[in-house]
Amino acid sequence: MAKFTSTVALNIRWKDHWEFVGPAGTVFRIDDSLYDEFNAWATGLIPGLTWTVTDELAAAGTPSSTVVAETSFGISQAAGTTNSFSRGDHTHGSPTNPVTAHEAAADPHTAYQRESEKDAASGYVGLSAASHIVLGADVDLYRGAANVLNVDDEIAATRGAAANNALSAKVTGDTDPRLLINASGVINLGSGAAAPDVTLYRAAASALATDDALRVLGAELQIGSDVRLTRPAAKVLAIDGGASSVAALIRWGGTSFPASPASGDLAYRTDLGMLFFYDGTRWLSSQLFAAHSGAFAAGAVYAVSISATQTVATRWNFYGTDIGSDIYIEDVKCAVFVASGGSALSASHKWVGSILKVDTANATTSIATLTLDAGASNAWRLLSASIDALLGTSAVYPTGRIDWTRTGTPGDLNIGAPTILTYRIVAT
Repeated sequence: MAKFTSTVALNIRWKDHWEFVGPAGTVFRIDDSLYDEFNAWATGLIPGLTWTVTDELAAAGTPSSTVVAETSFGISQAAGTTNSFSRGDHTHGSPTNPVTAHEAAADPHTAYQRESEKDAASGYVGLSAASHIVLGADVDLYRGAANVLNVDDEIAATRGAAANNALSAKVTGDTDPRLLINASGVINLGSGAAAPDVTLYRAAASALATDDALRVLGAELQIGSDVRLTRPAAKVLAIDGGASSVAALIRWGGTSFPASPASGDLAYRTDLGMLFFYDGTRWLSSQLFAAHSGAFAAGAVYAVSISATQTVATRWNFYGTDIGSDIYIEDVKCAVFVASGGSALSASHKWVGSILKVDTANATTSIATLTLDAGASNAWRLLSASIDALLGTSAVYPTGRIDWTRTGTPGDLNIGAPTILTYRIVAT
């Protein structure tokens, strides 16, 4: 391809053809095969135009010996300012491939785990479709509600020693656990401001124990399947033995008895210093007392010896007449000896003793009867009878007598010990 210069200022750009830019800015473009024809025509058209054909490529500019490097990222675009041209086989270069080692590595992301390791041994735990963490396909861990972590399976903690802690719980700001359970099963409870100070543990087979105070703030404590402790009212503890037993109340403290008591209720009178129970009619001391009629005379074998119907005067000393409102006599006991030589004891040959109380007018009232009408003679025996009656201390002196009546011909009667009345103090 021929190249040229011109005496007229022309801007010539060479591609696969000729481009001539005349003085008036006219652009002429011709193929190489029409050069001669164009040259003749252009010379006549543009006065003073002369053409000088130079060496190869001269008219197209000077080839450049350098190129702009493009071996890094972020190069800004630019049109350029030089008139030299680039050769057809030029290159600008390219950055070094940054991912060659990455592509060649078996595990290029060593800081991360691969998708194939999800839920695999030595891999990582994934989330199920329900956002649950499922371990081993059968252990489910998930968010049950706001600030609630749920697990539907057993949680097991294995420690090296029984005293090692297996579970603890604190409230934000606590310095010590409020709940602490060690591997032996001991439950320790505290305030959170100091070490736990209440323990609950297994003391023996089927036995739960604590070394500290136990408070039941609810309304009922059940023992077994048939005993209940309940709080029916303020400062009242009810012991209910079940449907087949009568409920009993324990009422501790006070200078008076509670209203509307039930049979079997217990109450402690702080003013009397005694514990009482309610028998369905009255409050009786829980302590049972005994009043003796007297003692043996010096050197005597028997307290009294009688051979015929006879009145035996006696006196009982009752404790507590100044404490309660009355005396409730429960029974009478008397040791007797029937001498031999008489008829065998029977309904026709017997001894009968009548226990009488005496009032201020010296009038008597029988309160019990002792009957000796059977058994062998010449032997000691204990006679007793239930009384279950008030003495009536407001109108009766603590005295009385026993009237012994002989029927038939039994042996002589010897009373060998004081006659004893058992009683309880009545309070209101």
